[in-house]
Amino acid sequence: MERARRMCTLGVALVGLLAPLWLAGASDAQQSGAARLGTGDESSESWDLVASFVSGHRLFARFSISNEGPGDRTGYALGQIVFPDGRVAPFQNGRLEGDWELSEDRLRMEIGSSVLDLHGPANHFEVDKNKKGVKVFLDFEPGTEEPRPWSAAPKGLHHDLLVLGAKIRGTIWVRDVMGDAMPTPVTGHVTLTHSWMDRGEPDFVQRRVEPQLLASADGTQHAYLASVVPIRGEPKSWAVVRRARPDGTSDWLETDAVTLTSSGEHAASEKGYPVPTRLEVGGDRLRGSIALEKQLVEHDPLDAAPRPFRWLLSFRTAPRQVWLVSAFDLTFDADAPLQIRGDGLTSFYFINPQKD
Repeated sequence: MERARRMCTLGVALVGLLAPLWLAGASDAQQSGAARLGTGDESSESWDLVASFVSGHRLFARFSISNEGPGDRTGYALGQIVFPDGRVAPFQNGRLEGDWELSEDRLRMEIGSSVLDLHGPANHFEVDKNKKGVKVFLDFEPGTEEPRPWSAAPKGLHHDLLVLGAKIRGTIWVRDVMGDAMPTPVTGHVTLTHSWMDRGEPDFVQRRVEPQLLASADGTQHAYLASVVPIRGEPKSWAVVRRARPDGTSDWLETDAVTLTSSGEHAASEKGYPVPTRLEVGGDRLRGSIALEKQLVEHDPLDAAPRPFRWLLSFRTAPRQVWLVSAFDLTFDADAPLQIRGDGLTSFYFINPQKD
């Protein structure tokens, strides 16, 4: 009995010593973009990477893990490389649980030939689809501060801004119709977000809008806005601005008191998926407009999902995503009014077609 008592005491002492380490590790994982791996039947999460390069190339990529459909933890990655001349090179990979890799600390995903690695000090993204003639190898800086959570996001949605306007560099290689290609060195800026939810998005979200100014003309200002239109209730929006200082640190400005009002409609809009030509931005601290100009990409985000998964989800959702070049002209009231101007990118993500 005495030996058992001593062992129990030792066990409690060890728990007391190790608990802070366990808790610190859990906190770091939760705030680093690590996968949450929800256990609910409809749990899902996604990482969205958006990059704009000095060369005129753009990159849109999404990595997702979902329990919806057959089985759990289906992984898929998809995206598009948009060339300066408007040519689009898509890539996609989808795998059922057990056929794709997630590191033990949940910071590195390898889904087919697509990789997202958030270990740092240089985060890494790659696509190596040699048969399709697409190779992308990019390294980008992690966020210089803690990820910023959208604390007032609609109920059921968790959304973290992991990286805003960080520098990204690497090479893009895409084979053309003649079978020729050369690696193209690229440098630019990138934004990365992480979202997760425990119930199916079609049950409570109608549309998401995400305007992003990855860098102003002088490279010192970066802006990100998120707006969710729920099936029921009022839209909720969030804006974050990062102003880089000469010493390498940043000033962060943030507000939930912001609204996005649409006007006009692009002629290329598909029926049921209307894309406006302008967004008016209003609020106590942020105001201005975002002109939605050239459409770059329009696609079905389920294209990369494995066939059984895609077929089952098609009964609940018919999504579309559209990316557009956008001109930002915003003012953020801080200690002194901050003018935010430049060319960025805006995503419209429709969970289902809108009814007339």
